[in-house]
Amino acid sequence: MVITSTVSLVEVAFSVMEKVGGVLDKATEEKIDQLWSDRDAITMVEVSELVNRRARDLIRNGMSNGWRLRPMDAIHLASAESVAAEVLFTYNQSDFKKYEAITGLKIEEPYLVQGTLGLPPP
Repeated sequence: MVITSTVSLVEVAFSVMEKVGGVLDKATEEKIDQLWSDRDAITMVEVSELVNRRARDLIRNGMSNGWRLRPMDAIHLASAESVAAEVLFTYNQSDFKKYEAITGLKIEEPYLVQGTLGLPPP
C-alpha cells in the first residue's frame, strides 16, 4: 500500500515523453488518472489545515537550521506524519534526509522487493 498526499495529483502532471516532446497526450493524462484511481494500491492523504500548519513548522524549523525545504516537500513530510507513517520514500533524499530526526520518519529511496529465479522475496 502506498500512502501519498493529494499534492501528488499536482506534481505528476505529465510524462517524460510529453516533457521531452513538448506535446501533451490525452491518453497519457488518462493513464495518470488511472494510476491514482486504484484505491487498493494508493491511499490519498487530504491536505488539511493541520497538515499545512505542520508543513509550515517544518519549513520554519529547517530555516533555523540553515536548511531549505520546498512547500510541497514539507506537505509530503507533514502528510506522512499525520498518518503515523514510519518511512517516507523519495528519490530526493538530499532534501528530506535531514528531517528524519525532526519527524521521526525514516527517509529511504523507493525499492521493489521481488524474488529471483522463481524464489519468493525475502
